[in-house]
Amino acid sequence: MLFKKNDKIVFAGDSITDCNRLRPAGEGDLPANPYGNGYVALTFAYLRSKYPDLRLRIINQGISGDRSIDLLRRYDDILALDPDWIIIMIGVNDVWRHFDCPDIKERHVSLTVYEKNLEEMIAKNKERNIGTILLSPFVIEANREDPLRRMLDEYREALHQLARKHDLHYVDIQAAYDGLLREITSYEISRDRVHPNIVGHMLIMRAFIEYIEAERREL
Repeated sequence: MLFKKNDKIVFAGDSITDCNRLRPAGEGDLPANPYGNGYVALTFAYLRSKYPDLRLRIINQGISGDRSIDLLRRYDDILALDPDWIIIMIGVNDVWRHFDCPDIKERHVSLTVYEKNLEEMIAKNKERNIGTILLSPFVIEANREDPLRRMLDEYREALHQLARKHDLHYVDIQAAYDGLLREITSYEISRDRVHPNIVGHMLIMRAFIEYIEAERREL
């Protein structure tokens, strides 16, 4: 297990992380489902049920619609929570805005800017000795020649290279989806190829848990 007793773990990302979490903190009263209805809630439930002695504190800081530039703008608020670990999954909206808002250029985030934004977040974590786990962005599309998937893979590879450069933990969520999509269609997981249903969220949780329990690095 990568985490130690009493670690505070913050999940930072977009709507896939948000999933209607409690505001502002994304933790607290369990009957209110503070962690949302996605992979963060599933992760909390798994860790609390399997490792109750660790008393891990999970906080959901996802915000729907966030691109890397939006996450960077509010990153100091996340740092103010004084976490031991920050798990970052960001990038699909950086890519998606090129397709769902093709004429609104100011909403687009180039690959170069995406890399710069992640570099800044990584640097902030390193300055404070905060552990970082990068979860790859993904689209629920098996065809690698699909334009959305092709661009997403470029951003995903850039994130992987940043993980290598800075010796960070990296979990390839897209690879997990690719395995599942060999057996079922994307329509069974998502209506828009971006927002997964509970099956897709379980897949994210499993990939994350398998990584942290094995304490392995993909470098």
